[in-house]
Amino acid sequence: MRRSEATHIHPDLERFRPLLESLTADTMSGDETDHCHGQTRYAILRVLWRAPAATVWLKTLDLIHLSSRFDSSGRAKRGAFPHKRVPSSRVEHNAEPVPGLPRNFYDPIWLQSLSEHGRRKLQIQHSVDLTMTEDVRR
Repeated sequence: MRRSEATHIHPDLERFRPLLESLTADTMSGDETDHCHGQTRYAILRVLWRAPAATVWLKTLDLIHLSSRFDSSGRAKRGAFPHKRVPSSRVEHNAEPVPGLPRNFYDPIWLQSLSEHGRRKLQIQHSVDLTMTEDVRR
């Protein structure tokens, strides 16, 4: 939801909206509750089949959304903020690969480990351009 909202923040992000709307929750990594010094945070679990570039793209959209939660003077806007999610080396072992994604959403090394039948079963689509424009990165 928040990633889709991020596509409304800048006109250069609008092209990602259909792709984001086509992704299911299974495409995203899970979180695991982690308690550190009395504070709850959420450890991001790595999904073995997902490409690092897709992970970076999703994280960037998260940051863009988070940046929209502040006004021009740097003060937080009203409303709940997303949970604090921290990178971890933990792996979500039960995550089934999601079929029908663009090729560059699948980890290339993981894809090579599959049989030809396994790759066909994924119904892999053409790669998509996940590049953020310079204006968006600023």
